Amino acid sequence: MEVTLRRVFEAIGTYLRETDTFLLITCLVSSIYGLVLITSATRVYNSNSFITVQTAALVLGVILFVIVSLIDIDIIADKYKLLFVVGALFISTLFIWGVKGDTGNQAWLRFFNIGIQPAEVVKILFIIILAQMISTKRDTRSLNSARSIFSILGVFLTYFILIWVASSDLGSALVYIFVLVVMLVCRRRRT
Repeated sequence: MEVTLRRVFEAIGTYLRETDTFLLITCLVSSIYGLVLITSATRVYNSNSFITVQTAALVLGVILFVIVSLIDIDIIADKYKLLFVVGALFISTLFIWGVKGDTGNQAWLRFFNIGIQPAEVVKILFIIILAQMISTKRDTRSLNSARSIFSILGVFLTYFILIWVASSDLGSALVYIFVLVVMLVCRRRRT
């Protein structure tokens, strides 16, 4: 029993040394600050449901942080073409099962009382896809070729148009422009 506990604590210590603790702490501080603001703003309602939901989301976020940080992103990034197809199919589910939110956009998938916005999930895939495409094309010295530019713009336009048409949520689609520009600017600074 004592040996097992020692191994567990060693594994936790190794994880904390190797992970991005600055990112984790920054997210936790921001989330706790958000909880304080929600508590302050919803005190009038005499209901803890907002705080309970946000606390559950915080705990789930930390669990997902740990799980995702244990995954080797290079293995996933190598399959960027498959990720692109999965992302497009996930956004396309809005055509069939999309539910209108409070803003009138059909941008949500609802499972019981849980809502998922495919554009937000696919944003992570979009970043991984762009990073892999830019990295691969930079390594082969073909990043500035017309074919590379069209392939990167093709991925962007596919997601942008799909989100806009499937959900009528131009705001979510516009965020993809920002992601594209930031990644291209960061690429310029590294070369």
